[in-house]
Amino acid sequence: MRRATVVVTIVVLLVAAGHASAATFYVSPTGDDAAAGTSPSSAWRSVWKVNATRLSPGDKVLFRGGARFVGLLKPQGSGAPGSPISFGSYGSGRANLAGGIQLQSQRWLSFDGLRVDTGSWQTAGSTRGIRTSDSGSGVQNVVVENSQFANVAIGLLFSNHRDRNWTISNNLISRTGDSGILIFDPHALREVGATDLTFTGNTIVDTGLHTSLGYRRHAVYDVGTNLVWRNNVIRRFSEDGFSLRARGNTLIGNTISDGPYAIYYSPYDAIGGKTTIAQNRISRVTADAIEVASSGKVANVESFLIADNSIQSSGSAPGVLVHGTAGSVAIVRNVVETQRGTLFQVDRLPGRGLVERDNLWQSGAPSWRYLGNTFSTLSAYLAASGQGTADRMR
Repeated sequence: MRRATVVVTIVVLLVAAGHASAATFYVSPTGDDAAAGTSPSSAWRSVWKVNATRLSPGDKVLFRGGARFVGLLKPQGSGAPGSPISFGSYGSGRANLAGGIQLQSQRWLSFDGLRVDTGSWQTAGSTRGIRTSDSGSGVQNVVVENSQFANVAIGLLFSNHRDRNWTISNNLISRTGDSGILIFDPHALREVGATDLTFTGNTIVDTGLHTSLGYRRHAVYDVGTNLVWRNNVIRRFSEDGFSLRARGNTLIGNTISDGPYAIYYSPYDAIGGKTTIAQNRISRVTADAIEVASSGKVANVESFLIADNSIQSSGSAPGVLVHGTAGSVAIVRNVVETQRGTLFQVDRLPGRGLVERDNLWQSGAPSWRYLGNTFSTLSAYLAASGQGTADRMR
């Protein structure tokens, strides 16, 4: 009994000592890297000083709000459950870490109320808002919130398939030369990257502005698995709002507008899962609203639930296109409006079945394409397909 009491006491003392040792460091352009850094009056001066300091669980690094800091932030150390290493601003406004942030093989970090802004995307070079290294053990258990990433090459770049368990919420990504968010691993099989990331309430606007890059740029390029995208706003993108390439993504309640393709799935992932596209509001797209390709780097084996979306396509852009998959497809309770484009198209029946029902269609020139045949009336499409239970025209 005494031994148990002693062990518990030692553990409590060690935990208390760990919390007691956590420090808050301040960084200001008027500071001094030779100072203690533990108060605004004894602040450090530079990002390089932070990079040279091995941080411990519970430590905080606060940059002076409204100030601009040059150099790439590459913090050292990991936090612990309940004691992350935190980075933020003090005083008024967001501190601008103009050189961006890079992470490698770290755990339990938090970024809140920061800004990465080079001033112009044309001169941003390769600066990213936050980037994870494509080498090492990945970066896990990270929170990024209430921050801004503007005038950069890429807002957020996840480069390691071992990156996982991030929460990214209430951030602004704007004016990127390349994609807004890029998730892939250049060294993994077919580039399948990070897993279990959650994006909520973010605004992603004006992405892919560098037209001479020689490849397509997207608001979100996602070769990650089991990712959740909820209540984000995506506007003014150069190619896809969501360019999905891997299994198990969930897109719920997003607003997507003013670009060519709202949601495009082209598989890089040979493992099947279920992609859910629900309660999204899609408008003013000029190529198509939702498209499921039959193949990408591999044949499509994914299943899809496309439900309760509001879709409005411009010009001759179609509404929902399904080219084929070995999985199943359910398209239910959507409101689909086109000006002149095809409302719904199925080129090949999904291997595990198609369910299309309870959808509301509207078009200035209504048409449906089913297995190579075109129908100009809803009744003709229903009779030929056997689909469309409770479908109706507006």
